[in-house]
Amino acid sequence: MDGVTKEQYGRKLQENLENLHKRLKAKQYRHQPIRRVHIPKDNGKTRPIGISAFEDRVVQDAIREVLQAIYEQDFLDARTASGPDVVPTTRFVPLTGWCTEGK
Repeated sequence: MDGVTKEQYGRKLQENLENLHKRLKAKQYRHQPIRRVHIPKDNGKTRPIGISAFEDRVVQDAIREVLQAIYEQDFLDARTASGPDVVPTTRFVPLTGWCTEGK
């Protein structure tokens, strides 16, 4: 992980994005190593998580937006069960009807 924060990246945002775009087009972009952090759990154990560098998250978010725009229409009917605007407690309600009614 390169240690660059959102604020630091934003200070030269235009320059950083142009450089990132240039590296992506030239297929020279390489992601940074994932930083492994262990978060304590209630039972005293820890759970490992990976934290991406800020620029890697910019690339991941851009790819997610492109893929979401492409595939959202294909899965429009299924969006009642998932998606960024769905409350987790209502996520499985359509699946319950599908399982009991066979729909």
